[in-house]
Amino acid sequence: MMTNSVLELRRSGLKFDAFGLDDSVTAAATQATKSSLNKPLSCPITILCNNIQLAMKKLHFVTYRGGVYKKVAEAQFTFQYLCSMKTFLHKLMGNEALKD
Repeated sequence: MMTNSVLELRRSGLKFDAFGLDDSVTAAATQATKSSLNKPLSCPITILCNNIQLAMKKLHFVTYRGGVYKKVAEAQFTFQYLCSMKTFLHKLMGNEALKD
């Protein structure tokens, strides 16, 4: 399991201190890094989720118990209910920027 985790971290281009790990894990990770540099970093679903997360952060939206809330402009901790998550995702499906 540790080998797979290290391989995925290296494949995605992350660098980390491998002090204390097995030599076999580090050697396997180094070999896998060289062979998989051309592969995409994530699946399309992960990329879409990251894009949605960035959009929500930029617009000051949060999710809580299946609902989407928007931060009140004058408040520091107050959020106002916007819509359900299902409605929010349906609105995003119509957005041209996220259709790829």
